[in-house]
Amino acid sequence: MFTDVAKLKLQKASHLSQRYMLEDKLLKSYPGDISEQHERIAGYETDMKTVIAGTHMSEKGFSPMVILGAEYIEKASAGKAILEVCQRITNPEPRPLGEYRGMKTEIGFDTFSHEFFVNLKGKLTHRVPLGTDANGIITRLDNAIEAMQVRRNNCAEQLENLQKQVESAKLEISAPFPYEAELKEKTARLDVLNAELNMDKRENEIADNEMEQNSESPVKESSKEDDREDR
Repeated sequence: MFTDVAKLKLQKASHLSQRYMLEDKLLKSYPGDISEQHERIAGYETDMKTVIAGTHMSEKGFSPMVILGAEYIEKASAGKAILEVCQRITNPEPRPLGEYRGMKTEIGFDTFSHEFFVNLKGKLTHRVPLGTDANGIITRLDNAIEAMQVRRNNCAEQLENLQKQVESAKLEISAPFPYEAELKEKTARLDVLNAELNMDKRENEIADNEMEQNSESPVKESSKEDDREDR
């Protein structure tokens, strides 16, 4: 019985711990995570509109790029110009580079990965690592722009999952401990058993005390008789 009650109490403690964790997430984590996904979705949508408005493809499939104030109308020459800028960089911090397809650009050096990068800056900042091939640089920028829709959809999926987690957390919090009735019943039975054990223990202690007193009485009386004889 004691083992059953102890096990149920541990399960209830775990249940309450899970509830407190979910309540904390509902108050702190989930609101921030949901807000972040809303902002990212809005950011991607704004930047995609900016790109559409700022893209003017030539017959060769290249939208003009501005690099340090100069406009480049060919992919290879634009990529080469970016590589030349990389060679002159002595400070890793991002600095303005120009504009591409409606997005402001800046260039910097990642000291951790040891590679140059270009940031496409709109509502959000989209970092694009650069290679050493002139044409490849522009391709990477274009790929990052085309990936905005996919990333926006990923954020929408994460938002939907977060909202489902919120609803699930609310249901879990409202759910009572499933073994509450059993715990109360067994706790009450255990209390009765403990009370009976305590009563038996008390009765045994009283009986033991009486036995001790009875065993001591003859010794005291004989002692008194001896005193009379001596007189």
